[in-house]
Amino acid sequence: MVRQTFLSVIGESGVKQTFLSVIGESGVKQTFLSVFGGRNRQECLCHFGGEHGKANFKPNYLGFQNCSDPEYSELISVYSIVTTPSKTRFMLGRDWARRVRRSALARRTWVALTLLCGAAPWISTEARAAQVPGAVFPADLELIVAAAPPLVTHPIMVCFDDRGRLFVGDAAGLNLRRKELEEQLPNRVLMLEDRDDDGVFDRSTVFADKMTFPQGAAWLDGSLYVASPPGIWKLTDTNDDGVADQREMIVGGFDYDGNAADVHGPFLHPTNGRLYWCHGRKGHKVVQKDGTLVHEGKASGIWSCRPDGSEVQWHSLGSMDNPVEVDFTPEGDMFGVVNLYYNQPRGDTLMLWLYGGVYELPDQLAVMADLPLSRERMPVVHNYGHVAVSGSTFYRSGAMNPEWKGDMLVTFFNTQKVVRTKLIPAGSTFTATEHELLKINDPDVHLTDVIEDA
Repeated sequence: MVRQTFLSVIGESGVKQTFLSVIGESGVKQTFLSVFGGRNRQECLCHFGGEHGKANFKPNYLGFQNCSDPEYSELISVYSIVTTPSKTRFMLGRDWARRVRRSALARRTWVALTLLCGAAPWISTEARAAQVPGAVFPADLELIVAAAPPLVTHPIMVCFDDRGRLFVGDAAGLNLRRKELEEQLPNRVLMLEDRDDDGVFDRSTVFADKMTFPQGAAWLDGSLYVASPPGIWKLTDTNDDGVADQREMIVGGFDYDGNAADVHGPFLHPTNGRLYWCHGRKGHKVVQKDGTLVHEGKASGIWSCRPDGSEVQWHSLGSMDNPVEVDFTPEGDMFGVVNLYYNQPRGDTLMLWLYGGVYELPDQLAVMADLPLSRERMPVVHNYGHVAVSGSTFYRSGAMNPEWKGDMLVTFFNTQKVVRTKLIPAGSTFTATEHELLKINDPDVHLTDVIEDA
């Protein structure tokens, strides 16, 4: 029996857009072909070949982001990286989670990355699993899929708990403004499990539904802390059924408009036990639990509180557009990535966030007019250029390469890269050098997060 699927869509310019699939159960030849027109140019060309039961595929990702039929919407998968005594394997997917096996004892390091690429809902699980994107990375690493649809849809940012479960902020794939987000609450947090410990997730549970836009998470003392506008949420599963039955917004007051330049995190400090998060230049009015005002203004910055939501304070504020993620050295120094710290030309940067520091973007000084300047120019560790930084984490284990231990891994949303950033002490601050670790050869891929689990 041969299944044939045809879909035609008329583009805004009147040019016919056509999808064609011919899928035979024997799998001799499967072809997807599209001709697109209209203002929203979409590209899709995918060819599969090989005998039934053999993974002899040559796939390219399919993108249907703007199709009218939701069945053909963009999908995402999660990939991972695995190292064996003889080689390291990169495992990647539509969102990325990578695992690294080190030594015969199979000790693992996970590097989780999130990326946006395409998949077709009619393609089998086996075919999707073979859809590893073309990429450039060190020769002793290999890309492997760790999770794919239907386990995840549009993963954003991730974290592990103390049982090895992966919590994923999973978006519905809709471009909504604040009012629509609050009316629909379309996004969610998923919990993925690898029950047979083979490096591939095999179960997905909706841990928390009806969220505005969850971007980041931290596991602490049996609860998941999630940044989802307008604040930081504590989600707890009291009966261990995989669903959070208790929800509490421990801190609020962070404005947003739906473009994702809002709250990200939180991140647990290794020495003081506080939770830290980032907020973009959207405006805020933040109060303590007793109603005492902490700060009101338009500045973006880094904030923190105790796990119970008490002792809220800002750590650093400024006029940059969008601080995204932070991580900490063993000594407690805080580094993080920022989008649009510089403008004309755009520069996305790595920062050393100093307590009480006020960081300036020259053409947005009005938003920090009420703040005392720390110094005329705050130090910038590294300028990556116009790349749209997203995830960042210090690489701690050295399992992939001992010489990389202590470097910061950063994902570039716009340029399909993961880079390794080596810090170089320079007086009271740092400079850095940038080294490409991974490059995906597909302009429709967008990396959003990177984590490690040793």
